Amino acid sequence: MKYTEFLKDKEDRILEAWVKSDAKRVKEYKEMQESLPPESRKRLHKETFHVEPTYLNLSACLSKEYPEAEQP
Repeated sequence: MKYTEFLKDKEDRILEAWVKSDAKRVKEYKEMQESLPPESRKRLHKETFHVEPTYLNLSACLSKEYPEAEQP
């Protein structure tokens, strides 16, 4: 198996697991809503969200304190 095929297979498996997990959460949410009085139920809807990128804070861990890496 080529590395790109491996990565594609891994991506497909992760997506499949996420979809199944999400479907399970939706089912549990609907079951919980049915146990509530009609006036306090909330309608299920999709929400959009944005994931902020993370950055390395190099100043938080000064590299001066670390020894030089040995070159092979």
